[in-house]
Amino acid sequence: MAGPSPEVMGGISAVVQYYLRSDLPRRTEFKYLVTHVDGTKIKKILTALIAYLSFIRLIAVFRPQIVHIHLSSYFSFYRKFILFLEAKLFRRKVLIHCHGSVFQRFHDAHRIHAFFIRKLMNGADMVLVLSKSWREVIRSYSTNPNVKLLYNPVDPSIFKAKRKSIDGRARVLFMGRIGKRKGIYDLLKVIPRVVSGFKDVKFILAGDGDLEQVREIVRDSEMENHVEIPGWVKGKDKIAVFQEAEMFILPSYNEGIPVSVLEAMAAALPVISTTIGGIPDAVDDGVTGFLIEPGDLTAMEEKILKLLGNPALRREMGALGLKKIQETFSVGRVVSRLLSLYEILER
Repeated sequence: MAGPSPEVMGGISAVVQYYLRSDLPRRTEFKYLVTHVDGTKIKKILTALIAYLSFIRLIAVFRPQIVHIHLSSYFSFYRKFILFLEAKLFRRKVLIHCHGSVFQRFHDAHRIHAFFIRKLMNGADMVLVLSKSWREVIRSYSTNPNVKLLYNPVDPSIFKAKRKSIDGRARVLFMGRIGKRKGIYDLLKVIPRVVSGFKDVKFILAGDGDLEQVREIVRDSEMENHVEIPGWVKGKDKIAVFQEAEMFILPSYNEGIPVSVLEAMAAALPVISTTIGGIPDAVDDGVTGFLIEPGDLTAMEEKILKLLGNPALRREMGALGLKKIQETFSVGRVVSRLLSLYEILER
């Protein structure tokens, strides 16, 4: 399996962490090859070059039957395209695991991108997609008969212990890349309106990205008492913010199927998100949370206030969301599905 370092900030690394902590490495002969790290451009280039050389060594020594490649858009795609060519040169079965919320935009941006995407998708032995809608997108420009659905995994057991917030206020959690694509600026417009109708609330905006811009907006709107911006959180700190929250919100404009949404459901939180990408595969509107159209500020405000004012509804939606995670997205179920796909490739 090849992909970013598990320490990299982002959705693919979160997925990789779940795979590496699962029993997947024990149920198959398994090696993980790091192709990307955070840091300077030189560090990133060196990491990629070392990965290409290490792959040749793995072919000779480890002799894998299957090469499972996680990729996204733009630079991630072209880094992995070289690895794909190496694997095919040595006649290995290649499984392409397609991530990336803006993959369609990447495809449509230039005919060169479209050309190489078709080459890779059609040349792979199997292509994995994260949602039903993305399966149709990939099929629209690939003739590969083996385009398979594999949801992102999550481990609900790590979110079990519910904790109360320190100050007793209801916490609304946002987690992800802080920027326009995730709808953070829409949420910032809605927060003062929510606070005017419900004073006992605090918004936790966790993630990397436009931190200074967002902090400035919060200061200018005099919302510092109602907004906390901890930056990127991981490990125990990440689990704690989920455990202390009453609901989760991600008003995105582009997504695959966000791990943060799955983790929120695993933590038994109702979710407010948008109707795009694979989010409707996870969130059942009116059952495990609410789905709104991207940019609909009025609907966002209404749904936040509805959940803030109804603790029983929050608990009911959270419980149903956790049940769905256990039945469909739990790491055990996803790993078993992945192993069955490996077996198909080995035939």
